[in-house]
Amino acid sequence: MESLEVNWKPSIGMEFDNVEAAWQFWVEYGKKNGFGVRQQYKNKNVDGSIRSYRFVCCKEGHQEVDKRLVKKPTKETRTGCKSRIALSLKNGKFVIHEFVEAHNHLLQLLETTHMLASHRKISKAQAYEIEMAKNSGLVQNDSFQLMSTYARGRANLGYTRLDAKNYLQAKRQHSMVYGEAGSLLEYFQHQLLENPSFYHAYQMDLEEKMTNLF
Repeated sequence: MESLEVNWKPSIGMEFDNVEAAWQFWVEYGKKNGFGVRQQYKNKNVDGSIRSYRFVCCKEGHQEVDKRLVKKPTKETRTGCKSRIALSLKNGKFVIHEFVEAHNHLLQLLETTHMLASHRKISKAQAYEIEMAKNSGLVQNDSFQLMSTYARGRANLGYTRLDAKNYLQAKRQHSMVYGEAGSLLEYFQHQLLENPSFYHAYQMDLEEKMTNLF
């Protein structure tokens, strides 16, 4: 595939070495043009390999109607937008065979595109910086402002203040879960040393979280 700066717009026949490269191209195209993106579907062969993919605008389709009685129903954010690209596997390459450019909604300004969900991501390096700032006693607002200044603007940062807050909260909860489980297992080991007849057993799920304890 040619450089994104040169070939920034999708076209029929454009080739990609793999699905990841095609997806990254669609993400960057959406970011440059003010809309969010998502993956709509993929078709697989019998052996599980992917033979086709479709990437769409984040406003494609409509949300399913919630039939439950709720006080504040979720606001409809999709508009049935048809903008998309469809790719199929040909001779080891993923080739665009369909491209719909037009949107049926207003596009974001470049200054606000970075706030769309599909264009927000905290990299490993940024996660390390966020944790270092917290451990240094820097409050979250000051930390976010510092990171924004270092990146020469919030649009270049790649995540929002809320993303940083949620990351630290998830990190703290993860540490608490593993810390409590570790303390419990350490207690069991101590009991086993004092009483060889002491017995315990536990079960872990796929995420290595303790689910059952005897």
